[in-house]
Amino acid sequence: SRGTLLRHDGRNRRGGVTLEGARHIGWVRKFHGASPDKYMLNRGGRLYSQPPMPATNYQNMPQERRLKLRIDGEPVSEIDIGASFLTIYYAAHGQRIKMDDAYSNILGSDPLDRAIVKFWVNASFGNRSLITKWSADLKKAFAKRYRKNGWTIDSKKYPVRSVREKTIACHPLLGQWGTKLAPSMPWSYGHLMFSESRVIISTMLRLAREHNIPAAPVHDSLIVPRSKEAIAYRILDEQFAKIIGVVPKLKLLPLNAAFF
Repeated sequence: SRGTLLRHDGRNRRGGVTLEGARHIGWVRKFHGASPDKYMLNRGGRLYSQPPMPATNYQNMPQERRLKLRIDGEPVSEIDIGASFLTIYYAAHGQRIKMDDAYSNILGSDPLDRAIVKFWVNASFGNRSLITKWSADLKKAFAKRYRKNGWTIDSKKYPVRSVREKTIACHPLLGQWGTKLAPSMPWSYGHLMFSESRVIISTMLRLAREHNIPAAPVHDSLIVPRSKEAIAYRILDEQFAKIIGVVPKLKLLPLNAAFF
């Protein structure tokens, strides 16, 4: 399916809304996990901005650059779902994350320690089982993601076995990842992504239909006009709780004193 709630092609407008600073003509919703047997559209489901050109596609931009975009000339805010996949995974098992930050103080207190835990968790969710080796591709992806910080994965300082053991000690449920325990339990990234996409898309639809507010998704976050961030924050919180069953931990950028 395609959506055109936001469109920007330099000068032309559609729906009275322009996204300035990026090229966007609509979204494609992509599903994953097709197989020869019975297949339902219940895996994947994220919205991908078109055209998919890295230089001008807002979803591929670093967050600091996205925050410089404008919607109809207005500055934007971005509302991010913290530890989205991990929170959804916990909720599927009838639990919720009790930590303020799901990735901090597992390896240590350094920001790099947190980044490595977060990367390992998300890489494992993107795999059919927990990551047991820092492959060259994973190291390259980490270095690219944190290029601005100058961070890399030192396998001697951060052996994957140690990262795995300490993370599972903090999040025992991860030890079951990839195991088909029951039909209702997520065991692939496609299941987690589908639940997340339902939250994001339903939030976008409510914002558009109930409040005439445009929103641009970045998979596990939403970009909205800054003057509408409070409404968007509330509705994203409500939709996550309704669909997933737990209250999410949302992060708003730029920081707004009203949320403290």
